[in-house]
Amino acid sequence: MIPAAWSNEFNPKDHINVEIYIDLINFITESEFSQIISGLLINKASGPSTITYESVKHIGPLCHSIIMKLLNVCLHTTFIPNS
Repeated sequence: MIPAAWSNEFNPKDHINVEIYIDLINFITESEFSQIISGLLINKASGPSTITYESVKHIGPLCHSIIMKLLNVCLHTTFIPNS
């Protein structure tokens, strides 16, 4: 529940064009995903997952497809796993 003092902040604003949000619900395309993957920098430290960008770049098309599908499911369901 939103506290009464904040409820107005979550109401639609007349001065904001809602059209700017339309692309936020689009699925990630193969070309977008490929562009992001190709732009990943190598020789960077991994995060908590210990998966490096270099590993992601070289895992191959099947794994890229699986990752893209997983990301699209997260966007569609608005569920983002903790780990």
